[in-house]
Amino acid sequence: IQQRRLDAGPAAPRPKPAPAGPGAPGAEEPARKRPRKEPEAVHCLHLLVKHRDSLKPVDRAGEPVTRSKEEAAERAAALRAEVILNLDGSGPVAKLKKLARRDSDCPSAKRGGDLGRLKRGELAKELEEVAFKLEVGQVSETVDTELGLHILLRTE
Repeated sequence: IQQRRLDAGPAAPRPKPAPAGPGAPGAEEPARKRPRKEPEAVHCLHLLVKHRDSLKPVDRAGEPVTRSKEEAAERAAALRAEVILNLDGSGPVAKLKKLARRDSDCPSAKRGGDLGRLKRGELAKELEEVAFKLEVGQVSETVDTELGLHILLRTE
């Protein structure tokens, strides 16, 4: 215990220990970014907005799709914004499910856009690249494939 005399004034500052070199006991490890381990499978919900130049330009009801790619892009952007803004407070998963049932041109619409648990090789390459990079709860940008324009939401 360090004692000082009452009449001696303030105590001199203690010298700081010299920084320990790398690997020395007590040395702090530099912050390392661990590479993100890619999941073996992901679970996603999705919306599909087809356009007249899509591979199969037919909606769920079997009617021909007449919208242009630009109109489809505007529609997809508006649907994505609805999911992200969540103005009704239902949450992104519930909101995307609701919108998929109402607006998606994909057969998965009847399941609220639920694509299920997916492994590599089970999706179109463009969708797979995006799906496996998304964080849980993250909504993708619009993804363009030969089938149309997609919005993904990773749930697991």
